[in-house]
Amino acid sequence: MGDWSILGRFLTEVQNHSTVIGKIWLTMLLIFRILLVALVGDAVYSDEQSKFTCNTLQPGCNNVCYDTFAPVSHLRFWVFQIVLVSTPSIFYIIYVLHIGVDEETTLESQLEEQVTEVGKDPTQLSSQVLLIYIIHVLLRSIMEVIFLIGQYYLFGFEVPHLFRCDTYPCPNRTDCFVSRATEKTIFLNFMFSVSLGCFILNIVELHYLGWIYIFRVLFSACCPCCESDRDTANVVRQS
Repeated sequence: MGDWSILGRFLTEVQNHSTVIGKIWLTMLLIFRILLVALVGDAVYSDEQSKFTCNTLQPGCNNVCYDTFAPVSHLRFWVFQIVLVSTPSIFYIIYVLHIGVDEETTLESQLEEQVTEVGKDPTQLSSQVLLIYIIHVLLRSIMEVIFLIGQYYLFGFEVPHLFRCDTYPCPNRTDCFVSRATEKTIFLNFMFSVSLGCFILNIVELHYLGWIYIFRVLFSACCPCCESDRDTANVVRQS
């Protein structure tokens, strides 16, 4: 199902610069989604159209009925989902790799600073980087919700063994038979469960990061006030 090596490298780099919850999310993405779609998907869905047979000899009826039965292939839907869900993480790592560059430093020192900066947990970096990380997790969550809803409305939770088609140019109501319907039903529900699990992990991570960001903002807002009070107290003592 194509070459996933480029996306895998990007996601591995993202995993090195994520929180613990983010690492779990990326592990689920790499193992339970990309690996399964790449290795198992072809075996399950390789004959999805060739083995879709209808009780008719009417030319074109078989193709039209298959298009009605599956407007989008399960496998292509999941590939599209994986790419779009991974896109915010890729943009995040590209952003982190290009920040904190001082124009006056040499090329070697720039590289050293970038490696040191991106090698840390996002919660240990600046508030700006933490905010970008929170936004990228939020976008990831929105993508997951969109595809969860899309999968439910497009495919439901079951692949039927028998599909009755009355679409033109079929002369009458035609019975069509789906290959490996039980296996595809199991795979469909498993992928939905993995997507739901990834969404829950995103919500947990947003809750965790949100409190950290709020406390950091409050702390940064309180520090100048405390420092000004100390300066005022010192001036009063000196006078």
